[in-house]
Amino acid sequence: MTGVQTCALPISDTCELEGRLEQTLAMPFDLERGPLLRVAAVKCGNTQALAVAMHHIIGDLWSLIIFVRELQEAYVAVCNGRQWEPQRPKHSYGEFVSEEEEFLRGPRAVENASYWRQQLDGVKVFALPTDRPRPPQLCFDGQMFPFRFGDGVASQLRRVAAAHEVTVYNLMLAAFSVFLHLLAGADDFVVGTPVSGRTHPRWLNVVGYFDNVLPIRVRIEKRERFSELLRAVRETLVDAFERQEYPFLSIVEAVHPPRVSNRSPIFDVMYAHRQSFDDEREAIAAFALGRSGILTQFADMTFESRHVKRSATQFDLSLI
Repeated sequence: MTGVQTCALPISDTCELEGRLEQTLAMPFDLERGPLLRVAAVKCGNTQALAVAMHHIIGDLWSLIIFVRELQEAYVAVCNGRQWEPQRPKHSYGEFVSEEEEFLRGPRAVENASYWRQQLDGVKVFALPTDRPRPPQLCFDGQMFPFRFGDGVASQLRRVAAAHEVTVYNLMLAAFSVFLHLLAGADDFVVGTPVSGRTHPRWLNVVGYFDNVLPIRVRIEKRERFSELLRAVRETLVDAFERQEYPFLSIVEAVHPPRVSNRSPIFDVMYAHRQSFDDEREAIAAFALGRSGILTQFADMTFESRHVKRSATQFDLSLI
């Protein structure tokens, strides 16, 4: 399942360095033959770069954090002349899958399916205004526009959220919904939001794809105050998170929405609010999400994250 690719580049060829990193991350995976984890070490003069690509079928962001943390530990051990012994988790991803299958056969799954059918009944297709016709098939071509809120804006968001007794996640989803409403003129639509799926501490050190996606329906009433929308979104989020163990594929099967070849089922817009980690995991998560200028230490080596251009997207619009 693992593959290692190494190459050396001329000292001055930084453009080729960027291109090689982009190529490594954009290369499609072969799900039948693998590898599903790709690691490329690229050298350009005194600069060394490490690119890691993991297919979602074997891992999620949390899994990538575990992988980089263990790579860090292995490198430190080798530098100190020790043999690295990985700590095997007490539980396996297979156990998680078995528990999920048992859950889907039980009464809670029946209640979850009923909730999602009722919650998403009659929802309409959300159509963003575009400058060209929609292609007949999903093509996944796209671009990323990186930006960050300054510390002042972030502090204001936290103060506003606290004043309304909601989380910043709740506040940002409501604000993003208003933006979508103004952009497309829709007042009833669905925004997908990912959750980690690791609802029990026993899964925290397990590599695997635990992520799930919740379809959050947003209704914006005319002359509604933003504070009222905040409360409505909070109530919807609370209900949805109580049912986050129900897989999105099962939601699709329960709701049975009309399927068309050029749209994703149920929603085409995503809002992902990444949770905060401790300092060590925060740096690794920033690496995984493509933020530039984040430093982390590997024994005698300092790694700095680089933003690599990505030309693919799963949805029409994603705010991450």
